[in-house]
Amino acid sequence: MQEQNAGMGEQALNKAAELAVSSKLNSAETIDIKINSEVLQLIQGELNSLTLQGEGLVTPQDLRIGELDLKIGKIAVNLLSAALGKIELTEPTNASVRLVFTTADVNLALNSEYVRNQVRKIEIPTKNQAMMIDLQHAECKLPGNNKFVMKAEFLVHLADKVQSAALEVVLRIAEGGQYIAFEQGYYFEGKDLPLELTAALLMMISKLVNLRDFQYEDIALHLKQVDVEIDKITLWLNALISQIPS
Repeated sequence: MQEQNAGMGEQALNKAAELAVSSKLNSAETIDIKINSEVLQLIQGELNSLTLQGEGLVTPQDLRIGELDLKIGKIAVNLLSAALGKIELTEPTNASVRLVFTTADVNLALNSEYVRNQVRKIEIPTKNQAMMIDLQHAECKLPGNNKFVMKAEFLVHLADKVQSAALEVVLRIAEGGQYIAFEQGYYFEGKDLPLELTAALLMMISKLVNLRDFQYEDIALHLKQVDVEIDKITLWLNALISQIPS
């Protein structure tokens, strides 16, 4: 009977969790959540594990995740909130995350208003003045062999002028997915920048692509590994989740 009650409780929490996750997305092709727990643990709001698998997830920022695998070990939740369709943690928990993006997903992200706004916030220091980038259009290719190719058209905002530029860069995933190296790059004809600005821009790109630690609301993320295959990029991350984003 206890196993039956635990199974019913798990099913109810599965559905509540799926509703909670779905409500935070614009859309999703599939979402599957599995919770493992014992009946006494359920009564106390304790879970042995939680796994989430999803495909075609579109966030409120109009960013698309091709595949998501999330695995959490021990987890403590507020049962009353869960019953009302809101997953609320009562203590922080660790998780492992795998994200897969197709070329189309990456291009959608690069040309989203969300990413453009984030790029505009970056001030790139140069010898005499700060430089800001207004991304106009970007396109990536994932040709395999752990290479990432990106073309970008953008406006460079300086203190006394605005200049248009366009370039293509090739990045290579090195050291078993631990480091992203700049392999080569070139400007399109008539769309180049002076050497000083180019050096500052490439330094900024190198820093951005090699960031390993991120904060999203109450979730601290650490990027462990990056793999690039033909038409697909996969990220492996560790996460410390203090609270599920509301």
